[in-house]
Amino acid sequence: MPLVTVMFGAFKGHEELLMGNALSMPENGLNFSNFVNAWTKGNMAYLSGNLQVRCTRIGTI
Repeated sequence: MPLVTVMFGAFKGHEELLMGNALSMPENGLNFSNFVNAWTKGNMAYLSGNLQVRCTRIGTI
């Protein structure tokens, strides 16, 4: 059950998450803007590139 609430919450907007029921489906369908914001504000492009370099180096040892 906790995994379902996390997945539903990931697709909800900020207001809907704070004011709505945690177990309800998102009203606007799948809201991918949350994932875009997390990717850009969290600097995930840098982290994923860094992870690829480290995995490649470990794989060659």
